[in-house]
Amino acid sequence: GQDSVQITFAPNGAFGNNGITHGALIGLQRGNGGNLQQEFDAYVKSTLQGNSYLQARTNYQNAVLNGRNAYSILLAGTSPVTNRTETVRIYGTQTRNGSLLYLILVVPENEASRYNNAFNNIYRSLRLNE
Repeated sequence: GQDSVQITFAPNGAFGNNGITHGALIGLQRGNGGNLQQEFDAYVKSTLQGNSYLQARTNYQNAVLNGRNAYSILLAGTSPVTNRTETVRIYGTQTRNGSLLYLILVVPENEASRYNNAFNNIYRSLRLNE
């Protein structure tokens, strides 16, 4: 089977070869046998490695995703696509089979308030039957 699957929700023009500038990514990544903190930590580290302009703005925070205990972290940096400060919030929780279910919300910092309602709706309504 696949090691990961990802779905992207982005408005027109917000998606390009360099990833998204606005929108939400929901994905499932096969676990490596670790607990939630280990799996989340590995995912965040790989995200930071793949997007070197981003840095953590917060420590891990407790959250709830899909009705389960989750972690969240806020990353930020100057987007190489827009040259504006971009914020990237990552939520992660573990599925029954140990995979990491993640939700990533990406938005330019100065437009964040315009996207809060949509992002909150996605976050609250995410349901995965696994």
